[in-house]
Amino acid sequence: MQVTVDIGGGCDPCYIMQSYPNPTSSILNIKFINQDDTNDLKEITLINKDQKSVFNTSTRLKKIEISTAEIPDGQYFLITKYGDKKESKQISIKH
Repeated sequence: MQVTVDIGGGCDPCYIMQSYPNPTSSILNIKFINQDDTNDLKEITLINKDQKSVFNTSTRLKKIEISTAEIPDGQYFLITKYGDKKESKQISIKH
């Protein structure tokens, strides 16, 4: 299973547009939409229920794939930051 999270850019406030399927078991796809400048740095963090980061990366790409194979089953918050915008979405991981 895969999950895709679309994050709208250039809006105020911004919203994560969709997430499917959820839970994910192997790959988490993150796609930033409506980004005028593909060189914008985006920070992506996955936080567990204990508020500890289990994944963190930065990218200038509009789309990335994250392997969840080494991340334990559970509920997580996907937090994305770019420019002065910050968004979060609850993600379930179930292998």
